[in-house]
Amino acid sequence: MTPTDRTPPARTFNDHLQHLVERALASIPAADAGDIHAVSFLIDNETTTLVSRP
Repeated sequence: MTPTDRTPPARTFNDHLQHLVERALASIPAADAGDIHAVSFLIDNETTTLVSRP
């Protein structure tokens, strides 16, 4: 927020995702972090239309 108008700054979807990833990674205990070899993210934004077939 800016101090003058209290309006939160605009965030892009990428900013939002980055924030979530940073929080998720920061929540991993340091003792467990050594066992992590890869992090994968799947974002599925495709819609599926069900079509009735005779």
